[in-house]
Amino acid sequence: MKEKEIKKMFFEERTKTYHHTLCEAKKAHRFSYVLRVWLKGKTIIGMETVYAYGSSCCPVKMADESIAAKIK
Repeated sequence: MKEKEIKKMFFEERTKTYHHTLCEAKKAHRFSYVLRVWLKGKTIIGMETVYAYGSSCCPVKMADESIAAKIK
């Protein structure tokens, strides 16, 4: 899959909104639950939790590596 076809963003679960940065996603709700998502068009092809319950669950780099491994 070509890298240009894939858009990497953050999805805030409670507000159901997409953000370009983790900081924006965390500010979207007081108790945010943020997922790292890879989009192809408007379809989510991979996701991994990066922030929940007030603390980091997984670094963004590790989430990207995990999604890449699942896709291949």
